[in-house]
Amino acid sequence: MLRELLNSKMFWLFLATILGLLSGSIVKRITESRQSKTSLGMPFIGIYLSIMMLFFVKLNVKYFDIKFTLIGIVLMLILSLILGYMTYLSNNKKLSYFKNFIFVYVGLSFVIFYVFYKNEILIDTTQCPETQDIYLVLKKEDAGYFEINKQGIGYVGSTLFYNGFRPNFEYRGMTTNFYSHTPEAVELKTSYGVAHALKFKGKKGKFFFSLDDQIYYGVVKADEIIMGDLKDAK
Repeated sequence: MLRELLNSKMFWLFLATILGLLSGSIVKRITESRQSKTSLGMPFIGIYLSIMMLFFVKLNVKYFDIKFTLIGIVLMLILSLILGYMTYLSNNKKLSYFKNFIFVYVGLSFVIFYVFYKNEILIDTTQCPETQDIYLVLKKEDAGYFEINKQGIGYVGSTLFYNGFRPNFEYRGMTTNFYSHTPEAVELKTSYGVAHALKFKGKKGKFFFSLDDQIYYGVVKADEIIMGDLKDAK
């Protein structure tokens, strides 16, 4: 149950909103302000959303580096300052510039958080030796098969290949961090053409990999994977 909550984008958005409104209520009670708790809570919602985005990326979205989230937050702040000023002028300055800025930032945060949320995908590495890197080969069928074989090969459909996902590696039923969570998009040359894959590096070294050999021995079927131009995968 807890794991499902931590993996849910709505949980983090809901938590940031509730904490922000509670903070607004506390401020209203302490200061006896005439402003509504929602109005007082908006700055806190913006702060909590930023914190929740960082926590969410740190815990779940290993597909992205945390520094890019920090850069994204800074860019959102800059954009909010500009858009906030524009809305401040457009409503004849009836609402303070600070409130316009906060409303814009909170709105952007909700949208960005929702857009950059990635589905969690379980990758079973039980059959794969620890010295073997993992390759998810781009398949014509838009589906993912993540029971990695002894050669470290699995498959990924075009939707996940382009949109990304949050990999969760499992070895014999237990979660493991043996592999890098950030994949590298690689091209694999074969006698049938150039195939495409997401490569996850193992932390104990590398193992020689030849897709041509896997096709030759029937481990991978050449007619089932995308060869050549990636436009064919869309």
